[in-house]
Amino acid sequence: MIQSFTLFTLIALLTGCGTGGTPSPQSAASAEHVAAAALITESFGTSTDPKTGAPALVLRKDALEKEFLMQSSLIEQTVAPMGKSMRTRVVAFKRNGNQLLLVEATAGHTVTNDMPQRLILTSFPLFSEDADTMTFDFNTGMSVIFASGDWAAHDSGGRDYKPSFNFAKVRVSYLEMVRFAPPNRLEIRQVAQVPVASLLSETVMPLEVRYFFSPYRPSTTFVPSGEADFKRVGFFEVAPRLKLDGSTEIYSTKFDNTKPIKLAISSNTPAEYRQAVRDGILYWKGVLPGLEAIDAPAGVTAPDIDYNIIQWVNYDRAGMAYADAQLDPRTGEVLHAQAYITSTFAFSGRNKVRSLLRRLDEPTKPKPSVALAGFEMRSLCDLDVQAPLQRSLGELLAVKASDAAILRTSQDYVRAVVAHEVGHILGLRHNFAGSLAAKNYPLDKRDAIFQAYLADDQVPADVETASSEMDYLPMEESAIHGHQMRSNPGKVYTHDRIALEMLYQGKNPAETDVPPFCTDSGVDKYSDCRRHDAGVSLVEFAANSSRKATETLANRVVESFI
Repeated sequence: MIQSFTLFTLIALLTGCGTGGTPSPQSAASAEHVAAAALITESFGTSTDPKTGAPALVLRKDALEKEFLMQSSLIEQTVAPMGKSMRTRVVAFKRNGNQLLLVEATAGHTVTNDMPQRLILTSFPLFSEDADTMTFDFNTGMSVIFASGDWAAHDSGGRDYKPSFNFAKVRVSYLEMVRFAPPNRLEIRQVAQVPVASLLSETVMPLEVRYFFSPYRPSTTFVPSGEADFKRVGFFEVAPRLKLDGSTEIYSTKFDNTKPIKLAISSNTPAEYRQAVRDGILYWKGVLPGLEAIDAPAGVTAPDIDYNIIQWVNYDRAGMAYADAQLDPRTGEVLHAQAYITSTFAFSGRNKVRSLLRRLDEPTKPKPSVALAGFEMRSLCDLDVQAPLQRSLGELLAVKASDAAILRTSQDYVRAVVAHEVGHILGLRHNFAGSLAAKNYPLDKRDAIFQAYLADDQVPADVETASSEMDYLPMEESAIHGHQMRSNPGKVYTHDRIALEMLYQGKNPAETDVPPFCTDSGVDKYSDCRRHDAGVSLVEFAANSSRKATETLANRVVESFI
């Protein structure tokens, strides 16, 4: 049965707290395929379809039954080609008669090694073979797209193991590129068309699927962190894996910080925002000294197997940003990551603000998203700022801020947005209680503090608008934090520092030392766990917002009609 394919509104996942842990014996080796593959160039080669001349792959027979890591990303081609990672799998190629099968290793999917099991993903037609190699049709074999996402969160999805073999059927496709990427990876780009079904009609969605293969060799220096407890801090997780005793194991996601963590700034990032993106990345360097901000080469875009890219997207109406990554399914190590920052945040002057407000105010706002209806494919963070940003921009025009002040505000806002998304890439979840731990930031002084920032680029040194950049803060508070990133580099908000130290350094602070924490799953449970608020009092913030709306109403009406 062909699954219907629809646009899926990006859903931000939730947050949790890590406890130390190490892989179980079953995690260290597959129950079915225990040998790692050789160098990728010793396992694969390239050829062509003898009839059509289309690209084909060659597999050496001594690579059969060896473990490969298969990473993949789904990129919708309409509007803005922004991608979503699909579940990373440990796979092997298996010969069965005249078939070449792609099978997933059973470790993590089984409670017993006593009986034979096979998890077939697809089969590839053979073009030819000789004593040493098999030439096969990768494009035809990949006429199904497995579209479960790579990130998980047991506070929303539970701790139970769930099979992840839902798929969509490809209608038509071709291979656009096959290349070997140093030091040991194979990249394949497939352009495809997938049916989109509804009750009365059927259309198609153009996609690109990027596959990355490498011999599966887990890091020897990476130390996994166990599942989150959601009491003090929050981390993302890989999907629960079955153990041989019938229980499940869950690991939090993080980079191997024994190696440099390099995040690349996309080459299309406007010159006036490049330093802002760089500062947003390096906000976290105060806890992770190995974090580096580099420049991506021209023409390299996310997702790319060679770079973790902070991708600028020229798309004003998107009103959002999000993060994405691919993980080692057995350990939680972040193998590859990217964040998409749309130009919504780049309001560089009064005229640009007016133009942006008109676009955001249009009745239908397309939002890029890629997922299959009902499938587990969600973004880490869908930072949707349309409504609060419209309010803040209207007030920015009302106070008659200069073009220079508006540009500086937008640059600082970008710093905060990038820092937020990089926090997700590093493994952190939302903390919507961050504003409750603001320091030296009384709401009756909020307007005065922001006015001084606009007029003189000054913010009191002891002001903290929140304890965490992982909160959703209004533009004003985000801009103030962005100012602090450039004026006081190396300073990390309290909750952010504690969370990263727990995840990457194994620290275990006393509960009383950790500022308040609440994630997406708590928004409907706790009245003070709120997005886009400021200060320690919800009532005060609401009153402050109502007063400002009244005071700026006349100017906002004038701006709307001129």
